[in-house]
Amino acid sequence: MAHLHATVTLLEERVKRLEDLLPAPAHAVVAFAQLLSQHFDNTELRELILSLDVDPEFVMNGKKNESVLNLIRYCERHGLSDSLQQACARARPHITWPKL
Repeated sequence: MAHLHATVTLLEERVKRLEDLLPAPAHAVVAFAQLLSQHFDNTELRELILSLDVDPEFVMNGKKNESVLNLIRYCERHGLSDSLQQACARARPHITWPKL
């Protein structure tokens, strides 16, 4: 019985790691992008990008909404989603940021 429990625990851990590799659901991305657009102006967005050690040229294109989505997708591709979420939470702690 203990062996079965250990196997189940191991499988649950593996599933969690695999889930962490999947891109965020579209609704979470949209909600996160809306909050980011609403609560950060262009200058603050640029500062946020720099705080993540991301070159703003990779994500900013002049249109704020597109830049926000570019940033989220860039972070997903480069394993920075947690860092983005943490940076937003530090900058705007009164907001509940959806999990990316």
